[in-house]
Amino acid sequence: MRQLRQRTAEQGVEHHKQNPVRVYHNDGVQDGRIARARLYLAHTLQGLRPGRRTIVELGCGAMDISGPFSGTHEVIGMDCNQGCVLQAMKDYPNAVVSWTPLEGIVPFPCDVLVLCEVLEHLTDPIELVKKWLPHARACVISHPIEGDLQNDLSGGDHCWSYSQADLHQWFVHGGHLLMDDEIFPMGSYRIGIARGFRKQTA
Repeated sequence: MRQLRQRTAEQGVEHHKQNPVRVYHNDGVQDGRIARARLYLAHTLQGLRPGRRTIVELGCGAMDISGPFSGTHEVIGMDCNQGCVLQAMKDYPNAVVSWTPLEGIVPFPCDVLVLCEVLEHLTDPIELVKKWLPHARACVISHPIEGDLQNDLSGGDHCWSYSQADLHQWFVHGGHLLMDDEIFPMGSYRIGIARGFRKQTA
């Protein structure tokens, strides 16, 4: 982990509240990332026993990843950007979406936890992972790999730059077994995505 900039959790929330609403599955650069994340989520659900599952997505934005699963599963999303939450509510009325900062939420049990493109934005991502992953039977995690080290490609959004080893380490922090992962290009970035299961449920 390499720190890119320093700010408090409160400053981070205020920063992200101002971001415009982004619907990534319609974006020519981001749509491939969304498709991969949905596929990883689908494969993760297949690894659990059949039935309606609870999916929690932290930093859900407009719910591009988990929203399409809300017709057959209980999907709960949380984000600090009110515009994104309102867009998610409009596009995925079966989902439960709340407008809230992530770092103060008390974790609760779920079948799959989705942490895609959120950990690089948090003041203390390790703390969040250690708090939440023990409550999840499985998880899907993604973020840029070695991003923002030469230029601030994120426009000031990211607090951390992560390596592939960091991607694997989230699962160790949370007591999960890594099942599979990959790195793929997205515009000027390389994105790492991985999924795993809690040790006693793998």
